[in-house]
Parts: sequence; C-alpha cells; structure tokens
Amino acid sequence: MHATPALDQHLAVLRRRREDQVDFGNKTGQQKVFAVWNIADTSNAFYACVDVNVG
Repeated sequence: MHATPALDQHLAVLRRRREDQVDFGNKTGQQKVFAVWNIADTSNAFYACVDVNVG
C-alpha cells in the first residue's frame, strides 16, 4: 500500500496521544469507561469503551 499525503495526515492524527483526567469518586479497582464524541452539526458520534484499573 502506498501512503498518500491525506493518509499520512490521518495516521498522524490517530497516533497523537490523548490524556484526560477523570474523577472516579470513591471507586477503586476494575472499572469501565464509556465515552461518546458527538460530531457537531450532525447526528453522528464515535463511541469507545475501555477497561481501567483505578487506584
């Protein structure tokens, strides 16, 4: 597969590291985080679910 400038740009965005702080309150141990990213001006959204170990 030959990379194109558009593909290279898209892959660069995907490789960026993202960090967010989440307050789990008094929860500890194994938890699940469900995230929703709504796309402005559309009815589309992205969903992600991850397992985390708190504490």
